[in-house]
Amino acid sequence: MADHQRPPELGFITANLPPAPARILDVGCGEGRLTRALIDLGYDAHGIDPRAPEGPAFERIPLEELEAGQSYDAAVAVVSLHHLHDLRLAVERLADALAPGSLLVIDEFDRARLDPTTTAWLWRQRQALAAVGLGHAPDHATAEEHHAALVDGLAEIFTWDTVSEALAARFDERSCERVGYLYRYETHPALQPLEQAMIDARAVDATGVHYVGVRR
Repeated sequence: MADHQRPPELGFITANLPPAPARILDVGCGEGRLTRALIDLGYDAHGIDPRAPEGPAFERIPLEELEAGQSYDAAVAVVSLHHLHDLRLAVERLADALAPGSLLVIDEFDRARLDPTTTAWLWRQRQALAAVGLGHAPDHATAEEHHAALVDGLAEIFTWDTVSEALAARFDERSCERVGYLYRYETHPALQPLEQAMIDARAVDATGVHYVGVRR
């Protein structure tokens, strides 16, 4: 897989997985890019998603419908748990698919960290990127309108606090780090170093989460 096609979260994910050819469950795999990247690295990866692609490595089901008795060495979830309909049931299904001591590696987005200062910065970056042909300008005339639209549009997804509370019923937290995410949110990867510098300077908030948990 070419470097430009590699998922941006791949390095974090593989740094926390058992060695290949471990059997990995990719929760909410979407178009399957991460699942395929893991297979390319020698993992026995299986992606589930209601809109998963065709193929033997994929299954079109939500996490809540994962059959009991599955046996995976680890699971990954990239920006998918906040979309679940029944979070409690999904965590039970996920835990039942893993043996005690198995790892759960999560790359998430936390809408609760979208404060007005952070969304104003994102609004300005989208304008700048659009000016040089890298993406589309925001639909809103002001940073305030942009903030209100983001908050309203994301109101129905779970915050990280809600997700982590549900996970605590079956998983012990090994590590949890707040990281940048906006460079992946309808912008451009070139924004990553600037976003990290702004986070380090406490000028914007870190809206991403890197979590590693251990199944009890």
